Amino acid sequence: MSNYRADYALYEKQQKALTNLATYIQDSIATNLLPYISNTDSDNHPWTYLTTLKAKLAPTNEATDLELEQQYNQLKRGPSNQNIEKWLQSWEEVYTKAKQRDLPQVKDDRPVRDFLLSLRGIDSTYSQMELHLLRGQETKLTLHKAVEDYRQHLRIENLEKPSKSSKHSAFPATFKGKEQENNEKPPCICGLNHWYKDCFYLNEDIRPKHWNPNKAAQTRVNEKLKDPKIKARIDYALNREKER
Repeated sequence: MSNYRADYALYEKQQKALTNLATYIQDSIATNLLPYISNTDSDNHPWTYLTTLKAKLAPTNEATDLELEQQYNQLKRGPSNQNIEKWLQSWEEVYTKAKQRDLPQVKDDRPVRDFLLSLRGIDSTYSQMELHLLRGQETKLTLHKAVEDYRQHLRIENLEKPSKSSKHSAFPATFKGKEQENNEKPPCICGLNHWYKDCFYLNEDIRPKHWNPNKAAQTRVNEKLKDPKIKARIDYALNREKER
C-alpha cells in the first residue's frame, strides 16, 4: 500500500508539472497563436502544444531554400556599406546552411568563384589575382579557406597602413592575434621581420650593389616561392608598391 501511495504521489507531481508547463506555453505565445493549440482534441500535453506549433510555424523546405538563395544572391553583390567582418561571417553562415540543403549554388568551386567576384567592388586587384590562381589550382579551394585568406589579407593591409582606416575594415592591426605596434614589422619568408618591399631577396630594386645573400636564407626563400599562392601575394605587394 505504501508503494502505491508513493507512486501515486509521484504521478500527481508529474501531472502538476506538465499542467504548469502547458499553462506557461499558453501564457508565453502570442494571442493570435492560441487557436492553433485550442483545437488539439482536448489533449493539453505540452508536447502536443509544441509539435502543433512547430507544424504550423516552421518554414517549409521550399521556403528555407528560397530564403537562402536570396541571402546568397545578396552576398554576391558585395558588402556595400556593411561591416566587412559581418559580411564575411554571413558568407560562411549562408554557405554552411546552403550546403546542408544541397543547393546548386554551392556545388563544386562555384561559391569560391562567387565570393572572389563579389570582392571586385572593394579590392579588384586581390579579386583578379585569386581568380587567376583558382583556375590553375589542382587542389580545390573551399569557401571557408577563401574567406579566411581574405581576412588575413586585410590584416596585412592594416599592418601596412596603421594610421589609415578603411570604411570597410573591421580589423585592428594584428598579426596572429596579437596587437602590433606601428613600428613592428611582420615576418618575411626570408626569416627577418620586414615588409616584402624591404626584402633584398624579393625586391631587386633595393639591393645594395655588393650585397651577398645568405645561402640558407636564399634556399628558404626559393622553397617558399615554389608555392604559387605565396609568390602571387608577394608579386601583388611588390607591384602595388611600384604603382605608388
